Amino acid sequence: MPDGSPSFLNHASNLQASQIVAKTGEGVLQLIREITQRHASGTYFFRSDTGTGKTTGMVAALKHFPCMRIAIAVPTTQDAQMLYERTTEQLGSDCVGVWTRDHEDGVYGNPVSREIATRKQVFIGTHMFLLGETDPRRHVGERDLLIVDEIPQTMQIQALTPQDFTKARERAYAVGLSCAGSFARAAEWATLRQMNAERVQQADFRTLALPNRDLVQAAIAEVDKLPVQDRDILKPVLDLFEALDAGRGFERVQRTGKGHRLHFVYFGEPNVWFPKRLILSATPHLDGFQHSPSANNMNEEAGSFVRYDRLHIHEVPWPDLPKAAHDIVQDCEAKRLAVDHMRELISRTKSDQVLLVVPKALRDEIKKNLEGEPIQQKQVHVTNWGRDVGSNEYRDCGDVILWSNFHKPKHTTVAEWFVYSEQKVNKFLLKEHAGGGKLKPETIGELQQGQLYAQIKQMGCRGRARYVDDDGVCQPMHLWICWDDLDPPQLHRVFPRAEFTQETNFEPRFIKRPTGTVKRAILALGQQQNDVVFLEELTFMMEVKLKTLQNRTSDFLEANETLGFYGWRFVAGQKGRHGQRARFERLK
Repeated sequence: MPDGSPSFLNHASNLQASQIVAKTGEGVLQLIREITQRHASGTYFFRSDTGTGKTTGMVAALKHFPCMRIAIAVPTTQDAQMLYERTTEQLGSDCVGVWTRDHEDGVYGNPVSREIATRKQVFIGTHMFLLGETDPRRHVGERDLLIVDEIPQTMQIQALTPQDFTKARERAYAVGLSCAGSFARAAEWATLRQMNAERVQQADFRTLALPNRDLVQAAIAEVDKLPVQDRDILKPVLDLFEALDAGRGFERVQRTGKGHRLHFVYFGEPNVWFPKRLILSATPHLDGFQHSPSANNMNEEAGSFVRYDRLHIHEVPWPDLPKAAHDIVQDCEAKRLAVDHMRELISRTKSDQVLLVVPKALRDEIKKNLEGEPIQQKQVHVTNWGRDVGSNEYRDCGDVILWSNFHKPKHTTVAEWFVYSEQKVNKFLLKEHAGGGKLKPETIGELQQGQLYAQIKQMGCRGRARYVDDDGVCQPMHLWICWDDLDPPQLHRVFPRAEFTQETNFEPRFIKRPTGTVKRAILALGQQQNDVVFLEELTFMMEVKLKTLQNRTSDFLEANETLGFYGWRFVAGQKGRHGQRARFERLK
C-alpha cells in the first residue's frame, strides 16, 4: 500500500481488521483473566510494541468483566477523552465515567461532575489523579483492578539546596512560628554540609543522618495551618527530614564548573492505592520495573512485537553546542546555532509532515522560530521529550527528529532506583551502585541507560512507524537522532531490523569533535571512500600519532559490534613474515 495512503491512515478501521491487533487483544484479555483469578495483589505488565493495539485490546476486553469495578489511568486529559469515547461505544455511557480538571471545566463539552463519574463501573482518569500523592479511593472507591496505560511519571522526587533552608528559616521568622529556631538550626546544618563539600571537593552520593527529629514533630502541625505560599517554602524541609527518618533520602555532591553543588534528595513511597495493577507499555523492561519485586510479573510473551524493516534511522552528529539544554537557552549564539541546525535537518527530511522533538527548556523558543515555518513546503510540528498530548497526535508524520539527549539529573535516577527496587537508602548500596559521583553500570547505571532508550522508543514511534501491518512490520518512516552519545547496538535492540545510516556531510559548525578514540575513528571512517583503511591512514584525519591508535587495538576489537552498524569491522595486525597490517574493512 502506498506510503501515507488515506486508507491506511484510517486508524480505527484498520485496527479492527488487523490480525496483529487481534492477537494483542487476546493477550490482554487472557492476562486480565489470570490476574482476576489470583488472590495475591501486585503489579502486572503487558509488554507489546507501539502500534500493536494494547489500548484497543484493553477496551475490547472490558466487556468480558461486567461485574468488575475497574479504574483506568492515562497520561493526559486528551488521552482520557479519547479513551472515554472509545469505551463508551463499547459499553455504553451508563457504565463508563471520566473525570479530569479539564472535564470538570467543560473543555470537552458539558462540565462533568466527579461524583457522578466515579460511581460508574469503569472510571477513566489521569496518572496524576489515580497514581498521585493523594489516595483517590476516597473519590472512586475500591476497585478490583487498576489498568495503567503507559508508564506513569508520577514519582515524588525532590531535591533541596542549602538556599532552600535559608529561605525556610527567613520565612519561619517572618510568619512568627514558635519553632523558627529549629528552622534556623536546620539552615545552619545545611550550610555546614555545603562547607564540607567544598572542603573535600569530591563528587559523591552519601547517606544523611536526621539532624533534628524534634523539628518535624513540633513544626508539621503548625506549618500545615499556614497559607499555601508560606507552606510551599517551609514544608519541603519537613518532608526531607521525614524522608531521612524513613530511609528515603540521601545527599549528592555534584562537581560543576562553578564549584561543588549540594543536593538534599528525598523521595516518597510508591503510590500503590489499588491492590491489583496492570501496566500496558512497550517499554516496562527499560523504564525501571525490571529492578522491582514485580519483575517476575513482566509478561513479555503476552504482546506483539514489531519488525522495523521499513524504519530508516539516521544518526546525526551533535553540533558544537553544550550538552545541557539550559546552557543553550542562556546563550544567544548557542540558541541561534541550535535553530540553524534543526532547520538544516528539517530540510533533509523526506516527507511533508515532520515531528521535531526537543528538550522542554527549548520547546517554546524552537516553536517560535520553526513551527509552521514553510521549510521546503513541509509542515513542522514541535513537541518536547515526554508526553504533552495524545499519542496519536503526530501519526501522519513521515519523519521524526529526536534532538538532544534526555538525561535526568543523576540523583533523580538514583532515587528512582530506590523507589523501583523498594529498598531503603544505606551507605553500602550507595557505594556499590553510585560511588564517587558516577553511576556504575550495574543496576542504577543500567536504569539510566534503559530509560534513555525507552524515551527514544516512545518518542520515535509518535510518527508513522506506529502503524503496523498484519505481518508485524511498521509503515515507512525516517527517524533522525541527534544525540551526543548514541549506542547503535542498543538502538538495534529497541528497533530490530531497522536500517541505520550515519550522516556526516554537514558544515563544520554542525559537527562537534567527539571524545574517545573509537568515536573519532567512526567519524573519520564515515568520510572514507575506500573499502579498506589501514590504521596509519586514519592518523591524518584524526590528528593523532600512530602509536596512540596502536595502543587502542583492544578497544577497536571490543567495539566491532558497534563498528558493524557503521558498515565496518576492525582486523588486528599480525607480526611476522606473512603478517598483516591492522585495518578497517568495509562490510559488504
